[in-house]
Amino acid sequence: MSATETFRIPKHRRHVPDARQRVRKALAGWGVTAQLADSVVLLANELVTNAVTHCRVSDAQVQVTLTLHGTELPS
Repeated sequence: MSATETFRIPKHRRHVPDARQRVRKALAGWGVTAQLADSVVLLANELVTNAVTHCRVSDAQVQVTLTLHGTELPS
């Protein structure tokens, strides 16, 4: 099984929770266990927060892409 979820959020800290929710929803839809999903959501939160914090383009968006191959989340 292979699945991909891609979405964009505006480059602003207030949208980071939206990214976390979208990641969690995609993982739940794919049947990823809660423990693994928690880890992936934490990692995604850190990456999105860093992107939002360090991007210097005012009207930029942060793109998040998750890909599931079989039973593993590739890095």
